[in-house]
Amino acid sequence: MRLKQIKMHNFGQFSQQTFTLPEGNLDVFFGPNEAGKSTTVAFIKQVMFGFNLKNTASSFFEDYEPLSKSYPMGGSLVFEADDGEYELTRTWSKGEKPKTGKLTVCKDGQEVPESLFFDQIQNIDGGFYADSFIFNEDLLRQVTGLSEGEILENIYYLGAAQSSQLLAIRQDLEKEASSLFKPTSHKMPVNVALDKVQADRAQAAAAGEEFDAYKQLNDELLQEEGKAAKIAKQISELEGELKKREKMAEQVQNYQSYLELKQQVKAVDFDEEGYQQAVKLNAQVQTLQAAIGKEKASLKPLAQDLDLPEERKRLSAFKKAAAELERKLAAVNDQLDALASKQASLLKLTANLNKVVSLTPDEFNRLHVDWTNSRQKEAAADEQLKQLASQTDKAAEAAGAAKKPNLLVYGALYLLISLLIAFIAKSPVLLAVLVAVGLGLYFWQAGRQKQAQASGRAEQAAKAEQAQRLRQELLDEEEAFARRYGFRASDVNLDDLVSSYRDFVINATQVKELQDKRESLADSLEALAKQIQDWTKTPVPQDLAAISGQLEAADEQLALYERQQRDFDQASAQVANDQKLLREVDLRLQKLLTKEKVKSLDEFTERAKEQRRQASLQAQLTAVKNALGEQLARFEAGGFDASQLAAATAELSQQLAEAKRRLQLEQQAISDLHARRDQYADSAKVFAFKQNLAKDEAQFKKDSQDYLASLLAGQVIGRALDLASNDRFPKMLKTAKDYFSLLTGGRYLDIILPEKKSKRTPLKVVRADKKKLPVEYLSRGTQEQLYFALKLAFVVQIEDKIDLPVLIDDSFVNFDGQRTGYIAGLLAKLSQDKQILVFTAREDLARQLSDAPLRYVKED
Repeated sequence: MRLKQIKMHNFGQFSQQTFTLPEGNLDVFFGPNEAGKSTTVAFIKQVMFGFNLKNTASSFFEDYEPLSKSYPMGGSLVFEADDGEYELTRTWSKGEKPKTGKLTVCKDGQEVPESLFFDQIQNIDGGFYADSFIFNEDLLRQVTGLSEGEILENIYYLGAAQSSQLLAIRQDLEKEASSLFKPTSHKMPVNVALDKVQADRAQAAAAGEEFDAYKQLNDELLQEEGKAAKIAKQISELEGELKKREKMAEQVQNYQSYLELKQQVKAVDFDEEGYQQAVKLNAQVQTLQAAIGKEKASLKPLAQDLDLPEERKRLSAFKKAAAELERKLAAVNDQLDALASKQASLLKLTANLNKVVSLTPDEFNRLHVDWTNSRQKEAAADEQLKQLASQTDKAAEAAGAAKKPNLLVYGALYLLISLLIAFIAKSPVLLAVLVAVGLGLYFWQAGRQKQAQASGRAEQAAKAEQAQRLRQELLDEEEAFARRYGFRASDVNLDDLVSSYRDFVINATQVKELQDKRESLADSLEALAKQIQDWTKTPVPQDLAAISGQLEAADEQLALYERQQRDFDQASAQVANDQKLLREVDLRLQKLLTKEKVKSLDEFTERAKEQRRQASLQAQLTAVKNALGEQLARFEAGGFDASQLAAATAELSQQLAEAKRRLQLEQQAISDLHARRDQYADSAKVFAFKQNLAKDEAQFKKDSQDYLASLLAGQVIGRALDLASNDRFPKMLKTAKDYFSLLTGGRYLDIILPEKKSKRTPLKVVRADKKKLPVEYLSRGTQEQLYFALKLAFVVQIEDKIDLPVLIDDSFVNFDGQRTGYIAGLLAKLSQDKQILVFTAREDLARQLSDAPLRYVKED
C-alpha cells in the first residue's frame, strides 16, 4: 500500500498544505528546523489512528491543535492499494466527541466502512505503528537512554507487538516488587507493615473490652449514617421532580409565544431567484449608466479642424524632399572631400607642385620654356667641362711623363755597373771616368725634366680657370631660375610636374563646379525651410538637422492628433454600444418586474424584506415548537390544567421541606454519636490501637497484593515476550544481517542467534575478520545500528500483512558523512520493495536520496 498524497488543513502550524508524492518508493521531505517535518509525521499517524489532543496525548506525539485557532482541523491521506485507491479523512472541531476526530474512509470516491481499510493492515493501533514504522528523535532518545542490558532485551524482543512498552512495564514491575519485599529485610514496605500489624494486634488484644464498646458505638453511627443517606436521596429525587414541574410552568409561557408567532406567520408570494436576478440586472443598469456618463465626459474631439490624411501626405512630401536634399548635399560634400583629398595627395607626392599651382597656364608654359633652356645650357656646359677636363688630364699626363725615368734610380744603377766594370778591370782611372760621365748625364737630364714640368703646369692652370668660369655661369643661371620660380631646375622632373599640375588644375575646376552646385542646393534648402515654416507656423532655421527636427516634431504632433481622433472614434463607438446594451438590460428588468407583478425594484425589495421577516418568524415558531415537544399536543388538546400543576408543585415543596427537616435531625444524631465515640476512644486509647491495626492490616494487605501482582505480572510479560520473540526473531535475522552490514559499511557481516538464550548475551555478531562478538561488547552506536537494522527487518517481514510506509524523521541528524552514506545505501535498497518517507534538515542527505526533494515553503 503506497501513500500517494498528503493534505493538511488547520493542523499544527499548517493552515493549508498539500504534498503530492512522486512516483517511486523513496520520498524525501527537506526543510530547516521548525519547518513542520515532525508535524507531517504526526499528521500521517494521527489521521490513520486518531488525534492526540491533550488527555489523549501519546509519548511520541504532542497536541497539534491549529496555532491559528481555526477549525475544523484535520485533513486526508490518499493510499494506492491493489484493490483500488483509499482516501482517509479525519476532522475535529472544538466541542466534538470523541477527541480522536471523525474518520471517513472512501474507496475509489465512494464512502465505505472503516474496516475495509483497517482489515488490510490487520487492525493495528497507533502504538504498534509508532513502534514498528516510525524512526525519530524520540525513539533515538529512548534507545540511548537504556542501559546495555536494556538495549539487548529491546533487540531480542523486537517483533513482539509493543515490545518496548512491555519491556518497560516488566522492568517497572520487577523494580516495584523488589522495592516492596525482601525475605531477610526489615526495611521493605511489606516487611515493615507485617511487623507493625503484629505489634498492633498485641496492643489491641490488651484493650479488647474498650474496643468492643467503641465498636458498638461505631455500629450505631453507621446505622444513622445509612438513614441520613436515604433521606438525602429522597431529597434529591424531590428536588428533581420539583424542577420538572417548574419547567412545565415555563412551558406555559412558551405556548403563549407559540400562539402569537403562529398568528403572525403568513405566506408571501416571493421568488428569491427572480429577486436576485432583478437586483443583478439593476446593478448592470446602474453600472452601464455610470460608464456611459464617464465615457461622455471623456469624449474630446480634436480642437483643430484638420484633414489628417492630407496633412500626412504633405508631411511625407516634405520628408521626401528633405531626404533628397540631404542625399544630394551629402554626395556633393563627399565629392568635395574626395577632390580635396586628391589635391592634398598631389601636393604631397609631387615635389614643388605647391609652388606652381598658383601659376596661370601661360605662366606655367613660360616656366616650361625656361626650364628647357636651362637644361640645354647645362648640357652644353657639361660637354665643355668634359672637354676641358680631358685637356687638363692630358697636360697632367705630359707633366708626369717629364718626370720619367727616375734619375735617382737610373743613377744608382749606372754607379753600380761602373763599380762592377772597374772591379773587373781593376782600373781606378776607368772608375773615375765612368763616374764623371754618369754625373754629367744626370745633371743634363734633370734640367730637361724641370723645363717640361713647368710648361705642363701652366697649361693645366689655364684649363682649370676656363672650367671654373663655365661652372660659375651655370650656377648664376640656376640661381636666376630659382629666384623666379622658387626651386632649381635641376631639382625637378618637369614631366611629373606638368602631369600633376594639369591634374590639379582639372580638380580645381571640378571643385568650383561642385561648390556652385552646393550653393544651388543651399538655395533649394532655404526654399524648403520657408515652405515648412509656412506649414508649421514655426520659424525653421536653414539647416538640415533643424529641418529634420521640425519635421519629426510635426510627425509626433500629427501622430498625437491621429491618436486623439482614434480615441474619440472608439469612445463614441463604446458609448453607442453601452447605450444599446443599457436599453436591452433595462428592457429585461422591466419584463422581470412585470412577471413578478411589481411596479419597481423598490417594491420587489420590500417584498423580499417581508419574506425574510416571515422566514425569521417561522424559525422562531419552529424553535418554540421544538422546545414545547410533546407538551404542545397537550396544550392544543386543552388537557393541561395550570391550577392542578400549581397544587402539585406546592405539595412537592412541602414534602421537600419535611425531608430536609428529618435530614437535619439525623445529622444532629450522627454528630452526637461521633462526639460520644471520639470521647470514649480518646479516654481509653482503644480507638487509636484499633484504627492503627486496621490501617496497618490494610496497608499490609495492599503491599502484599502489589508485591505479588508485580511479581506475577512481570513473569507473565517475560514469558509472553519469550514466546513472541522465539517465533519472529529468527525469521528477521537473514534480512537484518544484510541491513546491519550496509549500516556498518561492511564491518559486520552476520548476526548469530544462540541455541539457548542467555539473559546476559542473547545474541552475537560477526565482524569482517570472522571474529564473533557478544552484543554487550559492541559500542552504543553499533548497538543502535543493530537495533535499526532489526526493526527495519521486522517491517519488511510483516510487509505481506501490514504494508504501510516507513517514516524516518531526522533520526540520523547526528551521523557523520560516512554513516550518512551507509544510511543512504540502506534506504535505497529497502525502497526497492517498501515505501519510505524521509524527513530531514540535512541538505547533503536530501541530495543523496533524491534529485528533487519535497520542500517546505513558509506560509504567508
